[in-house]
Amino acid sequence: MMTNRISMLHCRKFPYKIVHSDNDRELQTAFFAKNNHAYELNVLEDMSERLQKDDLFLDVGANIGNHTLYIAALGINVVAFEANPLVADMLNDSIKLNGFESRITLHRVGIGAIHSKAKLITGSLNNLGGWRLRLLMDDEVIDKDKDIVEVLPLDDINFKQRVKVIKIDVEHMEYDVLKGANQLIVRDKPLIYLECHNAEEMRPIISLLESYDYYYHSSFNHFTHFFIPRDSSSPTDRDILHRLQYQLFYLHYASCLDMRRVSNLLNSLDEKITKIQEQLKKCNE
Repeated sequence: MMTNRISMLHCRKFPYKIVHSDNDRELQTAFFAKNNHAYELNVLEDMSERLQKDDLFLDVGANIGNHTLYIAALGINVVAFEANPLVADMLNDSIKLNGFESRITLHRVGIGAIHSKAKLITGSLNNLGGWRLRLLMDDEVIDKDKDIVEVLPLDDINFKQRVKVIKIDVEHMEYDVLKGANQLIVRDKPLIYLECHNAEEMRPIISLLESYDYYYHSSFNHFTHFFIPRDSSSPTDRDILHRLQYQLFYLHYASCLDMRRVSNLLNSLDEKITKIQEQLKKCNE
């Protein structure tokens, strides 16, 4: 059974608490042990500069609430979506612990292109953010003992105000999320931050966002990418800037892919070492 830990973090001058795994090897837990601020702070600071008090921020793939809690601490309204019950419980505890019930609305569902069902594919306990969903086929037999979650398109959800910013981190379902948010994006023209780890998945995302009249602006931490509506830039510089950044983007990916493969290999080796240590401990008992 997994136990949880509480860390005190700081958002500018606003302190808040976050509930997370007690596993020292878990990615975010290891980070919080060394830092008193949120993970991916440079992304959050960029978001906060573009948001104002009482704006609406959507956190699609909220996980334990790293982004949700930071943004809420600034007095910004958040609607968070998290299908994994393990981390959704942690986020819910953090919401109550900080008294953020009036600022944060948590939906325990997946977000995709259409209304459907999905199976939660569990991953490593050392990276709770790496768990993902597999959409079920229409005729697929559902095992009631498995983790089955509901998946909704953002266009099916009624938001009480204009959406200012959307953050998407849903383990290879980013395209589906954007596809199911067509009406919302065209209507509200939100700023979009999304995570994507390979050029093959990014090409259709860029194409889809271009059809919504968006363009690629910049990247953070290698894999978090920022898109803005075209009317956010001047007509004179827009097309030149877009072409330059489009080319730089793929050069950036070419250098990052090898780093990602090395990271995956190290994570795999780390898990194997952990299992061996556990086996040796049992043998010595």
